[in-house]
Amino acid sequence: MRKLLLASSLYAFSSFSHNPTLGVGGLKGFDSNDPDCVMPKGLIGLLRWRFIRNYQTVPYTNRTRFISIPISVERIAGERYFEKQKQSFDIMPSTHPVTIRVTNILNHIIHALHNEKNKMSSASSNYSVWLHLTRSLPPSMSHLDGLNWEVLVVNEPEDIFTGCYAGGKIVTTMASVYHGSDAHLATVLAHEVGHIVARHHAEKETRSTWVYFIHDMLNRFVTIDFAQRVLPLVQLLPFNRRLEMEADYIGLLLMAAAGYDPRCAPIIYDEFDKYEELKESRNKFKLGGFLSSHPPGRKRAQALDRPRIMEEALVLYNNVKAKRGDES
Repeated sequence: MRKLLLASSLYAFSSFSHNPTLGVGGLKGFDSNDPDCVMPKGLIGLLRWRFIRNYQTVPYTNRTRFISIPISVERIAGERYFEKQKQSFDIMPSTHPVTIRVTNILNHIIHALHNEKNKMSSASSNYSVWLHLTRSLPPSMSHLDGLNWEVLVVNEPEDIFTGCYAGGKIVTTMASVYHGSDAHLATVLAHEVGHIVARHHAEKETRSTWVYFIHDMLNRFVTIDFAQRVLPLVQLLPFNRRLEMEADYIGLLLMAAAGYDPRCAPIIYDEFDKYEELKESRNKFKLGGFLSSHPPGRKRAQALDRPRIMEEALVLYNNVKAKRGDES
């Protein structure tokens, strides 16, 4: 998949830079989310155009980053891998009560996401290139348009696991469903939705492209083992943990906006440590979480339980409760 994403990214760059149908124009009114925006002439203009177009802001956290993977390529790759996963697992039917329960919770979260997305879109409808250059970019949300959200429940009664793929695809296990309440499921599902909202798949692939480029350069001077194993270990794992914390925060706000008590989330993340300790006790080698792509559950719980963070989520939650009370 990495080769597909890299090739498509390079193809997108070359096609934009050699397309004679693209008109001539300045950067006034430039919209980085508009696929039909005008590309300026000249090498400097092209580089600035590509930089602005791929320099995006994460919704909710307002963190800015550079992403080289086109939305269409990211979505196709995720959907293809998701289809392969369907063939590999024993999937519960869509009519099964467990699948219906999980799907309903996901639908509540997606409905809340659409409402929040509309609020962000209206708040950032008027902006200029100057905002881009001053790092005050509006949230990047065009990748959420037209997503076909889908969740699969795998008939796995022991392993607690929930994961996602680009394109709005989520996989969870029966063990995860049986583990707790609707608020527990909303916590883990909203976390996975948070990854998709933040385009973490594309961000990791962008970073991996640069890491493996450095590998190729280092291979001229050092051993292959160092370039292919040590460098990805140092570069990617701490980075992945930061993305997990970001997905925790986005997921907390989404579950609250969907009407699930956000105060349950820190408790649930704290419980993750017990499960991870049980898994690690079965391993022959114990590295104290150094090789884990996820931060410790206790650290995640403490981050979400900070007063400023929890108060923000409770405002959304209480607004939903008040609205439901008025409707009833």
